[in-house]
Amino acid sequence: MKKAQAAPEFLLTYGWAILAVIVSIGALAYFGVINHDNAMPGTCIFPSGATCLDSAVIDSEADTIELALKNTFPGKIFITGSAKVSDHCTGAATVLSVNGGAPSMEIDTNGNMLIKISCPGIEKGKFKADIRIGYTNILTFSEKEIYGSITGMAR
Repeated sequence: MKKAQAAPEFLLTYGWAILAVIVSIGALAYFGVINHDNAMPGTCIFPSGATCLDSAVIDSEADTIELALKNTFPGKIFITGSAKVSDHCTGAATVLSVNGGAPSMEIDTNGNMLIKISCPGIEKGKFKADIRIGYTNILTFSEKEIYGSITGMAR
């Protein structure tokens, strides 16, 4: 065999193998076996003052968002029940409950809080939003907001 003929045969053989791999990956993606939409990781990022304990639970059927946060402020805070969710609610967002109770609740320093927010109009699929939750600092009696952002899949 001549040296000049070996190179095209080598390229042709491996070319067909690479083409077969590409076609099989395309077929798997077309039929939904490879679906990267379901692999979107949930993130929860809040600045100092509130720390995320877990990713948010986004429920499109109940139109709710549940956040597990920890109060890392130097003193107690009082969740006031007001909330804002960017670009996803067709109606006004409000705090439905804190730790399974009333929408307004006092949280101790280093206390955990499970905040359930009403957000009418959540659609299934990818979800990314900025969230603001109103609170009052018990030490200074000043009204402020906890700012954060979440991403995940609305189910």
